[in-house]
Amino acid sequence: MSSLESLSSARTVHSLVTYIREIQTKLQFRSVRITYLWVLSHKVISGNERADHLASREEEFIKLNELFSKKYAKVYVKGLNRQLRQLEWDLLIKNNKLWEVKRIFYQSIDHNNISRHKSTVLARLRMGHCRATHEYLLKGQSPPLCDLCQIQLSVRHILLDCQKYDDLRRQLEMPTTLEQLVQPDQLNLLIDYLKTIDLLQHL
Repeated sequence: MSSLESLSSARTVHSLVTYIREIQTKLQFRSVRITYLWVLSHKVISGNERADHLASREEEFIKLNELFSKKYAKVYVKGLNRQLRQLEWDLLIKNNKLWEVKRIFYQSIDHNNISRHKSTVLARLRMGHCRATHEYLLKGQSPPLCDLCQIQLSVRHILLDCQKYDDLRRQLEMPTTLEQLVQPDQLNLLIDYLKTIDLLQHL
């Protein structure tokens, strides 16, 4: 009950409570309904009676300095922080086009053994920004449209959606998601595809 009271009290400034409130606000902004439930103790719920029993025994109160070494505590806190950052990243899915190519926040690309030119190509495709799709901003022009599909040109449209290149994508056996496609192990395939459709020099 004290946890629910902390969440509902405007006077509570604990960092964890504040963080939960921030997540709650983001979810509610996305029209996600949240219901908090208070579970009574001693209700024959697996694990609940055990937790209540431990909490009632003064000698078994959790003491971090007894349970963890300083080194382990740092690892634990770091892991918890990674989980929280991942949750924040996932909550941005609607307004974050990078999420489609990088769903794990801390995942990084290994650019070893990749030439500077190929590394630049990969970075621009993953960012979704290249001359073919965004040069109009520098020139003060209207966004470019696909000449066949008549929708705004984007990296995703070029790589996955444009009907003009359906046969070529099948021929090359290209992955069908951006997350799979814009990876270092697919870079040679991507370059072959872009060369064939005459877009490599426009990245």
